[in-house]
Amino acid sequence: KRWKNLSAAVLAVGMLAAMGISAFAGAATENQAQAQVQPTGMKCTKCEAGELYQAILRNAPDTEIARLVNFYDYLEIQPVGNNRFMIADDKHDMISSEEDLKEINRKIVKLGEQFKKPVVATCDVHFLDPEDEIYRRIIMAGQGFKDADEQAPLFLRTTEEMLKEFAYLGSEKAEEIYKAAYSYTLDLLKKNQSNLIWSKSALEKFASELHEKILAFENL
Repeated sequence: KRWKNLSAAVLAVGMLAAMGISAFAGAATENQAQAQVQPTGMKCTKCEAGELYQAILRNAPDTEIARLVNFYDYLEIQPVGNNRFMIADDKHDMISSEEDLKEINRKIVKLGEQFKKPVVATCDVHFLDPEDEIYRRIIMAGQGFKDADEQAPLFLRTTEEMLKEFAYLGSEKAEEIYKAAYSYTLDLLKKNQSNLIWSKSALEKFASELHEKILAFENL
């Protein structure tokens, strides 16, 4: 029922297949020492637990921000709902509203422009549909998480939903960062073949088919 536009779905499946990601892998601490490096060899700032986001939260000096932005190959922003938990969290005293979360995303977008780094909008998908959060809730409860019942909206959003989500950046910028998510993935798949788990021929076939499907479904 959420498949009117399949570009995001095709991309998600393709990235999972290409990167060999395990859906239930334990979350590791996000830092450079543990290398937020994809199997493609590319480095991404990732979610709110990532170094760049955390540096912005604590008002790190411009020199540190610059070092982090230069370290990564591309910057990532996510829907406000993904980080809404921070509003009620005493550990994040600088976050008191959704507007504060939007402002952090704006800062990341500006950093991308300043340092000429691609900025991509992602859903941080953990389940397909909103109601599927029950499965993640069960898994987290089994792992002992006390906040298992407080699930963020980590579902797969359609193109329309993503453009609406990031409309506060302006319609042109929202479209730019959304399209960057899959166009940049295609580019890195083609440019970093030696670091992938697939053979060159298999990768070329996958990238070609993925590109064709994205174009086809974007026109639905």
